[in-house]
Amino acid sequence: ALLHQSMNDDLIDIMDFSLSEIIENIFHHSESPIGGVVCVQSYPNREWMEVAIVDTGIGIPSSLRSNERYASLTNEQCLSEAIKPKVTSKLQKHSGEGLFFASEIIRRNRGMFLMISEDTILRVTDEQKITREKPYWKGTIIAFNLPLPFKVVIPIKALFDECTDEDYGLLEEL
Repeated sequence: ALLHQSMNDDLIDIMDFSLSEIIENIFHHSESPIGGVVCVQSYPNREWMEVAIVDTGIGIPSSLRSNERYASLTNEQCLSEAIKPKVTSKLQKHSGEGLFFASEIIRRNRGMFLMISEDTILRVTDEQKITREKPYWKGTIIAFNLPLPFKVVIPIKALFDECTDEDYGLLEEL
C-alpha cells in the first residue's frame, strides 16, 4: 500500500526515465547473451523502494574502453566517467546522457545509485564513493533506491533545464 500511495506523477516520471535509460544500455552496450533482469521491491517498514537492473555482458569498463577516448582508463575511472554527461562507447549512435541523468535524478531526490561492474563498485549519494571489491561480476549491476513516501526534491524537467546549459553542453531536445 505504501508503494502505491507513493506512486505520484513525479515518481512515475523518475522511474520511467531511469529504468528505460538503464535497460536500453543492456541492449546497446552490454553484449549480454541473456539480456537482463529487472527487479523492483518496496520495503514499507524501512520506507524505501529498491530497484536492480542486471546483465551478464562485457561490463561498463570493457564497453567504455572500446571508445579510444577512454581506452586507457582504469575500471574505477570508467565507472566515474560513465555517470558524466556525454560519455558513451558509441558516440555516433548514443548521447551518453542516460546514466548521467538517471544517477543525478536518484541522487538529487535523496536516493542512492549503485553501479557494480567487473571488480568495482560506485556509490552515488551526496558524494561519490568508489571502492574496489574482490567479488567479480561479469556484466553490470545498476541498483538504486528512493525514499518512501516519495516527495520530489527536483523534478526531471528542472534537472533537464539546468543541465542543458553551456556548462554541460547537452542536447537541447531534452
